Amino acid sequence: RRRKAHAVLGRTDDLSASRLAVSPGGRFLAVGGTDHRFDRRDVVQVWDRRRGRKLGEIEAEAGSVTFAPDGSAVAVGSYFT
Repeated sequence: RRRKAHAVLGRTDDLSASRLAVSPGGRFLAVGGTDHRFDRRDVVQVWDRRRGRKLGEIEAEAGSVTFAPDGSAVAVGSYFT
């Protein structure tokens, strides 16, 4: 059975997403990208897909984003050391 795609990020003109991860249960979405509202800073946002709400945001340059196997945490990899 195919599922329909749903928009959950609200206004997409504020964030240029370059990295995405879905939690193991499918409820949460981690998005890494550039926020155009504040001088093009790099951020990672976590969204609740069921409610369509942003749960949090950190300033980070995300080379990669992924969820822990149990969905309890988000790991962010950076290009810089």
